[in-house]
Amino acid sequence: MHILAIVVLAAIAGCQKQGSHDVPEIPEEARQMTVRVKSSESEPKFTFLFWEKDHFDNGLQNATAPYFVATPTGEPGSYEEIADRPGETDYNTGRAYPDNYGIVMCTGYGPYAEIEPSDEKHSILEVKYPGSTDVLVARNFLEGSSLYPFQGNLEFQHPQIQLTIRAKLADGMAKYIKGVSFSVGGENLLSALKWDGTQKQYMPSGRHNADWKSETNSEYLNKSDNKLLGTVLVVPKESDQNLLMTSIDLNIFGLIANTEAEAGTDFKMEVTADLTNAQGGGLTLGDSYEILLYFDEDQIEITASKVPWEEGGNILVPIHPIPDVS
Repeated sequence: MHILAIVVLAAIAGCQKQGSHDVPEIPEEARQMTVRVKSSESEPKFTFLFWEKDHFDNGLQNATAPYFVATPTGEPGSYEEIADRPGETDYNTGRAYPDNYGIVMCTGYGPYAEIEPSDEKHSILEVKYPGSTDVLVARNFLEGSSLYPFQGNLEFQHPQIQLTIRAKLADGMAKYIKGVSFSVGGENLLSALKWDGTQKQYMPSGRHNADWKSETNSEYLNKSDNKLLGTVLVVPKESDQNLLMTSIDLNIFGLIANTEAEAGTDFKMEVTADLTNAQGGGLTLGDSYEILLYFDEDQIEITASKVPWEEGGNILVPIHPIPDVS
């Protein structure tokens, strides 16, 4: 699990009068949204969106663009390493909170290099590599201003389902199988996400117009090991109810031979993996399953089991004020 600690700096130094109330006087440099990043990654992968509160509350209907977009890659601000805290850097966005203590809302998505907003509004995000991109979206949001900086955690979640496909020969299989690969249809591949103004998060929207295929290989299957064929990221079909996946169609490709010395004959099989659980439900977004294909003389037997999401499970991004920036 990769942890990013994001700290928005906002100091309070002295007070000024506003009407009959004392309000903090905030130095110019402290009004800028500075993000502290701590990560096991060589570089952060998230894009953070800061929205003015009224636009955010009405589902972005009247918005043309976020108040500010921050992608910690060195621009438009810069990184400064923290000498006494290895692995941590400060990223200054160079952008201040709104004047008059205006409130902004923070959300985000990633990885920034594999997701492209369709317009300045960021209402639709296009996935560059359907089936391969492990998309992460914030499932909550944070509220803050120069007077009351962000507090709490942004939690990023997977809006897809991870399927890991493995294969082996059944004990009674006498033939040789090699070069096995598989493909998944575009109707199960995420091509875009759309901002949901009610749930206040990005949700799966478009599906891809082409299949995803695993890498080819020339290795033989055997009876003792489960050979990894590939991992694909999928979503339920648009026609599926409640974003619940109860099955997945796979095309299986390979070579079959009577002896190991034979070149073998190409084969293609269409199989359906049943993904319903004991309660009669199916897979939901964020689930990770392993599917095992058993090759027998005249059929492929399929089993599926739930497994932990190994790479980048849910990611917590703490955002809180630093009491002293002097």
